Amino acid sequence: MKNSPITKLACTLTLLVASLGAVHAVKESAKEDNAKTCMSNQKQLALGFLMYAQDYDEKFPPANRWADGTTPYLKSKAVYNCPEVKEFGYAFSTAMSRKPLSKIAEPSKERLLFDSLILKKNAYGKEKDIDKRRHAEFGFIQAFVDGHVKRITPKTK
Repeated sequence: MKNSPITKLACTLTLLVASLGAVHAVKESAKEDNAKTCMSNQKQLALGFLMYAQDYDEKFPPANRWADGTTPYLKSKAVYNCPEVKEFGYAFSTAMSRKPLSKIAEPSKERLLFDSLILKKNAYGKEKDIDKRRHAEFGFIQAFVDGHVKRITPKTK
């Protein structure tokens, strides 16, 4: 009975189910890691924007050259790339183009940067351009003028 075909089949199925579960867990872990990397990237970019503004009369860069303008304030160009899309992936909020910091009443509520459907250098846009499915169940990520970054999930809308 110990080595019966049914016992062997049951053992094989158990191992297969366990292996599939492990593969799924690894994929989910990788997605979570990508979301964390994306948050870190946007945090670094937001700080780059704030340093840029300090050097340029407290104004943000023009929308069509924001990546070019913030590059000197960042340690690595890799932060411009969302790991989910590999190249670029973030857009600057059009509303912040050349905007003086003094004209922003609530910096903690104003969107600065976001996961974008537009995948090119110096991408800029509005709410309609947000890639709300970028991180699947993790939602999308955006940075705010005050420098904080938030993950927006379907539940936190």
